[in-house]
Amino acid sequence: MDEATMYRLIQDYLDRLPGSKRTAQDDAHVGRKHPHTPHSLRATTATLLLDSGVDMRKVQELLGNRHITTTRIYDKRRRRTAHRKARHMRR
Repeated sequence: MDEATMYRLIQDYLDRLPGSKRTAQDDAHVGRKHPHTPHSLRATTATLLLDSGVDMRKVQELLGNRHITTTRIYDKRRRRTAHRKARHMRR
C-alpha cells in the first residue's frame, strides 16, 4: 500500500470520529477543514508515548523518524503544554 492510500484510509477513519465534521463557520475561525488529521494522530501518539515514559529512541523508531531531532519536537510540545497548564493553575 502506498503512502497516499494509507493517508486516505486514515483520514476516512478520522472523519468518522465524533466532532470531526466542521461547519463553514468553524473552518473560517479555525483555518482548517478537519480537526483530526493523520499528522495529528501521529503527534498525539508520540506525545502520549513520551508522557508515559517510553524512551525517545524507541518513539523515534516507532515513528520512523530518521533523526532524533525530529522526535524531540514532540517532547518540546509536551513540555510546553505542561508548562502552560502549570502556569494556568497558579492563577
